Amino acid sequence: ANFWAFTDHKSETWEIKPAYDKFKDNRRNSRIQKIMPHKYIKSEYSIYMDANVELLVPPQKLIDEFLKDRDIAVFKHQGRDDIYQERDAIIYYGKEGRDILFEQTNEYADRGILDHSGLSECGVIIRRHSQQMNDLCEGWWAEYCRYGCRDQMSFPIAFPNYLVNQINGSVYTHPYFKYINHKQ
Repeated sequence: ANFWAFTDHKSETWEIKPAYDKFKDNRRNSRIQKIMPHKYIKSEYSIYMDANVELLVPPQKLIDEFLKDRDIAVFKHQGRDDIYQERDAIIYYGKEGRDILFEQTNEYADRGILDHSGLSECGVIIRRHSQQMNDLCEGWWAEYCRYGCRDQMSFPIAFPNYLVNQINGSVYTHPYFKYINHKQ
């Protein structure tokens, strides 16, 4: 297995690849390789992990256990169960502008995203790089670029529930991962 980090920092563990830097917004720069890894690495599978997550098991264990009959697996969000609750939390915490979030959720409501239709944590994404998955990731990127910089908001429109293995529990308490608090 290869371990790559897209960053401008040094690492003793990871092979460093340059972080994307074409956007004025660093959040967008950090998301392109997260959302469309097939554009940046040549591999049958990828496992995206936020910088505050450490993997405690061999990567193949995640692929074998979580991808069986699906091409993508993410954790089910533990605190909220739809994009409408997520929108309200993002507004409450001041992470994104109210107008763009309401524009996005109104559009997604018109496109069939219902209340209580599920929400994913996107801090860990396990993927098989099939052509269908690559196409869906490019659609996710288009949705992400159209609206605000919170990628969890556009995930449900890009990946219908029947395509996604929603892992129960939280990545932050799952025995395969360790949460690293960078604020300490």
